[in-house]
Amino acid sequence: MDWTLSITLTVLVRGAAPDVLADPIIKSAHALLMADRSIGGRVLDILPSEHKMDIIEGDNPVGLLQAIYNIQYRTDQESLD
Repeated sequence: MDWTLSITLTVLVRGAAPDVLADPIIKSAHALLMADRSIGGRVLDILPSEHKMDIIEGDNPVGLLQAIYNIQYRTDQESLD
């Protein structure tokens, strides 16, 4: 059976330019995740999906960046292993 597991990487930052602060963090996490798209042969593939950025304005703005990835994997019909 083929399965898809969705994961969300979340970056929370605070500062004058939250989007600028979040960029290097999410780029680093993305590079680490994409470095071995089969996770040592354990999954079929990792596919980037969507990114969402929410900024809460104020004296010290907060940014919440969410990067969604779909992990495709396969199991036997009799087992989830």
